[in-house]
Amino acid sequence: VSIHARRAALKDVLGNLCITYEAKRHTRQAMLEDVLSSMRSAERHGVAHDSLVEGHARRRGNAHTTIRLLARSTV
Repeated sequence: VSIHARRAALKDVLGNLCITYEAKRHTRQAMLEDVLSSMRSAERHGVAHDSLVEGHARRRGNAHTTIRLLARSTV
């Protein structure tokens, strides 16, 4: 699946979920960029998308459960 297809899928998911990111004063665009960045890293390193994205979110102190769900929706 191309990164463009994943981006489109993520935008759909972002539009349909209550994003806890927003409560932390992050925009949906920032969340989208964070998740896409992590997914690109996962592809480069052959790491499972959901585990890498969850780790990325936890390091940033954000809602890793929500982001993990987003990542799983797009792989």
